[in-house]
Amino acid sequence: MKKTYIILGAVVLGLGVFSLGFFSKYLTQKFYKPKTLVSVNGVGILDVDLKREMQFLKVSDNMAFSNITRGDVLDRLINDALILEEAKRLKVVVAEEKVAGFMNGFWNGSAEGDSERMLKEQHLTPEDWRMLVTKRLTIEQTINQAVEERIHVGDDEVEEFYWTHLLQFYRQVRVHARQIVVETREQADTLRQKLEAGTPFQELAAQYSRGPEKDQGGDLGWVGKEDLPQTFTKVLFQLKPGKPSDPVATEYGYHIFLVEKRERGGKIPLEEAKKMIARDLRLAKTDKAFRVWLEDLRSQAEISIHNRQGVGK
Repeated sequence: MKKTYIILGAVVLGLGVFSLGFFSKYLTQKFYKPKTLVSVNGVGILDVDLKREMQFLKVSDNMAFSNITRGDVLDRLINDALILEEAKRLKVVVAEEKVAGFMNGFWNGSAEGDSERMLKEQHLTPEDWRMLVTKRLTIEQTINQAVEERIHVGDDEVEEFYWTHLLQFYRQVRVHARQIVVETREQADTLRQKLEAGTPFQELAAQYSRGPEKDQGGDLGWVGKEDLPQTFTKVLFQLKPGKPSDPVATEYGYHIFLVEKRERGGKIPLEEAKKMIARDLRLAKTDKAFRVWLEDLRSQAEISIHNRQGVGK
């Protein structure tokens, strides 16, 4: 009988602890009053907004998030609030198809259940995720409409940049190369014989190579002498296009190389460089214009810091 009382007591105690924990969490959620950290033109940014944004960044950009402090995120939220005001003024509306496309594309390739697990780990609901994605796309569309669409790069600017930075437009000698890498000399010799017999290089690379590019038929892409180890380039830049090399021993194994094309070094013609220059000038102009635009928004806004406690790291 005494043992029964002990068991019942333990059960009651356990239920009491569970109930206390449950109701404590319930009461915290029900009666917790969010703290206003900053006001932007009279609209408050709350501590819960900061927490939710950090959770969103953790899911959407985990690598970049590792270097971001809470203060950085709060500053980002101030900028977001100003840009979203502009979005209303400009009547920016993100189509539902764009939101759905981003969400589907983001999780594309993930294992089944990964999205639910990752959101749950960061205490985000699917509704939170959709709302935050919509916000981010609205901000991007507003920046595009207010800044990027107004950027123009003229042909005269491109030509001036080319002639004043001519030393940047000299190309080193390059080859478009492939490789097969195996463990033993015997394997390499056997594959070399198959190549001599007419078996396609890509086929043998995909089947036998241990290199990371095996699924691309051993394709190393266009490479210069500074792009690969000297043991590789010493062979590659002496090969005639279309003729595979003899086996080459390195610390990685035994390699057979093939050069498909060779490109002479020298000055890159203006016509070829134009597209690249225009892209780079556009990016630089856009970045500068965005900074000026954002600074203008901030200078005209009423931003009041209410509570920075706990915002540090």
